[in-house]
Amino acid sequence: ADTLQTVTDRGATTTNDINMDAVLTADRIHLRSDLRHQGDEDTKLNFDTNTINLFTAGSNRLAIDSNGKIGIGTASPVSNLTVNLATNGDTVGFMHGSARALEFARSSFDDVTITNTRSFTSLLALGTAAGVGINIKGQGSGNGSFVGIGNTNPIYTLDITGGIRWSGNS
Repeated sequence: ADTLQTVTDRGATTTNDINMDAVLTADRIHLRSDLRHQGDEDTKLNFDTNTINLFTAGSNRLAIDSNGKIGIGTASPVSNLTVNLATNGDTVGFMHGSARALEFARSSFDDVTITNTRSFTSLLALGTAAGVGINIKGQGSGNGSFVGIGNTNPIYTLDITGGIRWSGNS
């Protein structure tokens, strides 16, 4: 096989393999391991056996394993999408157009905060396929929130639609 240098020196093109730590054929490039940015050795796309890893600043930022599981901030995803909130203050956000709409934040070692960040009167709803579950509705800047169980528009600090069971001391 030609080397990249011999093809360049001849001023030619080739459809044969070229040895350059990769194999270039008419329809693909076979890399041995990494695709790196010239002049930035710690940024790379790494191809290991049945996995793909994206590194920036020397750290693995994105991994896709042999089962199609995706890891962000981890090289070992344990679910279809695993996001590692490794440090207090790390967040995962979802956008609504150009504005943040929902944010998961690691607030301490054992705690995660879920926030609807659209406006002070936004509704954050947790439900099931059966319908309405728990709804938290902001009441404006500095006015707190109302919690609704079984209704979508709570108007009291705790607003329950349906029966309630209480056990223990009152």
